[in-house]
Amino acid sequence: MISIAIIPPFKNSDFLADTIIDGILDLMSSGVSINLKILEFYPGNFKEDLDCYFLKTQEFIDFAKNEADIVFLCLRYKELNLEIAEKINEWRKTVFVDGSEYKHDNRFNFDIQYNTLKNKNIGPGAVNIDIYEKAGIYLRREKPYLKDMIPFPFGLERRYRQYDSKIKKDIDFVCIFGQETYPKMRMYCKNILEDFCKKNNLVCRTKKSDGFFYDLTKKAGRDDFYNILARSKIGISVGGGGFDTLRFWETLANNCLLLTEKIDIYPINSKRLKYERIFEFANLFDFQFQLENLLPKLMYEYNENLNNIEFERVIKDHSTRSRVIEIFLEAQKRNILKIDVDWNKYK
Repeated sequence: MISIAIIPPFKNSDFLADTIIDGILDLMSSGVSINLKILEFYPGNFKEDLDCYFLKTQEFIDFAKNEADIVFLCLRYKELNLEIAEKINEWRKTVFVDGSEYKHDNRFNFDIQYNTLKNKNIGPGAVNIDIYEKAGIYLRREKPYLKDMIPFPFGLERRYRQYDSKIKKDIDFVCIFGQETYPKMRMYCKNILEDFCKKNNLVCRTKKSDGFFYDLTKKAGRDDFYNILARSKIGISVGGGGFDTLRFWETLANNCLLLTEKIDIYPINSKRLKYERIFEFANLFDFQFQLENLLPKLMYEYNENLNNIEFERVIKDHSTRSRVIEIFLEAQKRNILKIDVDWNKYK
């Protein structure tokens, strides 16, 4: 039995916290014995009802201090329940989940990157140096990473996955973002794609009101959007305030080929995201070039059965379950979690 306490952001849900919770719930449904408690209240979106895992403040503090093997402390922008973590005061077994981002176009600002590396950045996306120096594990969603930090992007949440082999992929491209203000590459990619599809008689979805009802802030709307992804052959992703964006993972979760801004998640020599289904571009010229490159695949070479083989590997490698197992393995390596489990059979 593993006992886990989760301190969520104090007001809103956070996508990286969702990755942690979804992965734990998935492991529990697969037979791993986990005693999960969450500081009341967390407004997440999961297949399971979270009510049975909530504890009120003092009861939660007692559990985290005396029973929990791991305490997750989750940051969303400025929302951090630091006071609760300090009352628990078990930093050795605390895993800090840094879901922050630089905001707007600041991930391209080299002064901010430099100051982050030098521990001098105090704005959005800054490293929490105090927690970095005392937490057992520091997970960080966005570059740059300091020594011993774990690169930790979003995972393929179960709620994203609407694809199955019975769904006909009758949409060629989908390119829809929550906002197109920053970076401007989002807006220009959409415009270039629309011209390309019109020229080549291809079907694309680029507008939130494109004959469908989906408000991405509501569950019904997101389900409609995931249905569109499940019907699509190629999805396009461009990061927003951070590179790591839901669209990247939602696209992969629905067995689409992925046309993405040059990947900037893991260290440069990593092979974690080397798949035949992923095509990268560094600028708008590259984007247009890749569209032309993908045209034969759409018209002559598209083979859903071959895609399914790699799709299963993507799910195994990047599910929220695999993300949480990655944390457990690191916790075992750092002698935080003392349990003998063959995690391979749960991946």
